[in-house]
Amino acid sequence: MNVPTLNEIVQRVERKELLNWAKRYGYSPRGLSRTAFAEMMRKELVGPEKVKKIWDGLTRGERCLVEAFLYASEGRTSNPIQTARSLLAAQAKPGQLHDEMKAAFDSLTRRGILIELIGAPGYRYVVPRDLLTELRPLIEENRWALVGPPVETAPTQIVELGDAFLHDVVALLALARTQTARLTRDTSLHIHDLKRLQGLLDQSVLPPDPYDSRPMAPLLQYVSALLRFALSSGLIANRDGVLVCEDEAATAWLSRRRAQLRRDALVWAANGGFIRPILRGVQEFFAHDSRPVWWSRAAVALYIARRPETSKDNSYNDFTTDLLLSWMVRIGLLRAGDGDENGRFEFVSLTSSGAELLLGHERAATHGGKLLVLPSFEVHCPENAPLSLHWQLLSVADRTSRGPVMTYRLSKSTVFRGLKVGESVDHVLKLFAENLERPLPPNVALTLREWAGDYGLLYFMRATLLMCRDEATAASVLHDQRIRPYLAATLGPTLLVVKEGAESKVRKLLELRGLQPEVAIRSLPRDEHGTIVEPLARRESIELADPDDDAQTSTGEEKCRVVDCPRKRVARALCMRHYQAARRGRLQAET
Repeated sequence: MNVPTLNEIVQRVERKELLNWAKRYGYSPRGLSRTAFAEMMRKELVGPEKVKKIWDGLTRGERCLVEAFLYASEGRTSNPIQTARSLLAAQAKPGQLHDEMKAAFDSLTRRGILIELIGAPGYRYVVPRDLLTELRPLIEENRWALVGPPVETAPTQIVELGDAFLHDVVALLALARTQTARLTRDTSLHIHDLKRLQGLLDQSVLPPDPYDSRPMAPLLQYVSALLRFALSSGLIANRDGVLVCEDEAATAWLSRRRAQLRRDALVWAANGGFIRPILRGVQEFFAHDSRPVWWSRAAVALYIARRPETSKDNSYNDFTTDLLLSWMVRIGLLRAGDGDENGRFEFVSLTSSGAELLLGHERAATHGGKLLVLPSFEVHCPENAPLSLHWQLLSVADRTSRGPVMTYRLSKSTVFRGLKVGESVDHVLKLFAENLERPLPPNVALTLREWAGDYGLLYFMRATLLMCRDEATAASVLHDQRIRPYLAATLGPTLLVVKEGAESKVRKLLELRGLQPEVAIRSLPRDEHGTIVEPLARRESIELADPDDDAQTSTGEEKCRVVDCPRKRVARALCMRHYQAARRGRLQAET
């Protein structure tokens, strides 16, 4: 504990304050040295009989404040005052809490138990370590006296998140699977992808960051935790700065029971962001009284601070406990109540899932409800439905609201998004048929099939074009029985299409015929403006009309003769582009 002793305090305090203390205890200030005054103070405050007398004379608020300074100070003044205030909040009436805390603070200061250090770094008010050490046995005699009784009635404002963290992990997996999610150099989510993910997350309770006052700080911290959990669990992978969903690992993770997923999330939080003794302290605290009652957050924090393994290495602080309790709320083990102006909750209570995981209580098996699809293309899915069902819905629909019943919306773009990653309309209709509470509206089934029919009307093909200098060479290649199986089509008298992956074989067969193609693969030539001037057929096979010919039409369309070209419209368009490029060059030359 980083708290100075009585002698250290006396040596550092200002002379004026030292004289005031001397008068308070009836000592003469004349000829009083600091060492002598420190010894007199020890005789007045320290000792079994003195400490017992002091303890018996303390009020409930003063005892809470002394205990908070003993277990929650770490050299800082704000922690114990906030802890004591929270401890008394469960029993205080409106307007009473501030007066009781002020009276306790003034009384301890007046009696010399709480000492003010002007200009001290890190803290201003302290209880001397000598006195705290003597008070510890009295506090430990009744470990549950000062944390206050549990609140039998629930707070007025209750946050019931359920499995918010698990649903947020599913949202992250769906984003990585159906869209391109990019990472920055510091492995945080790109701002555009963060905004897309933000609409899917439940931000009702985010652990506050007291060291970062930026409005986006809680969201950034939470998304960073989601990324670390998913990456460490092997659910997603970082491939050259792009998040990729590992489908097999994600499917296996989603098929597990929620109790196992909650346990995994809690163990990860304890190992990665928190300290093991703190997690055991939370478990022991609720095991003391497993009734469905509410405890103040400060009571849990103070109990953890009393544990020998946490106080020994001085690893406890309020912020760490708040983070752990916030995680337990997000994964459905605790429910929170009555948050303050900073977004922090004041009370916590075990849920049935928390009692099952932390205390080993049996929990009745619950089955998620059925889906409800409306003619307006809205899909209502219960929150407690299997996570795999939510995962599949996020592949083909957008989540529009969260709560006990989550709402999804189907659209043409979302269905296309699912088709891109391998989903099929038959699989979607089968998913609805197996999980629907009512029959699927006919207009929804018909529209889904229409949308799926529009997918793939156009598609790209990979191929290699083989260009011949003249028609005779092209005809000889086309009629070669060894080469013909590797050709896919002809686009003109001198342009052949080679099947994908057959380029090396065709090259060898051409060399056997005595035809040596160029080593490099050419690209379509462009002019100085970047326009492609080489048509699909060789320019020798297309005869352009003279631009000054009287036969030119009023619309500017020139005459052209296409020699044996099966795609006349394409060739005519290419003729026009070639003519326009030539005309631009002529006009530039004239000017």
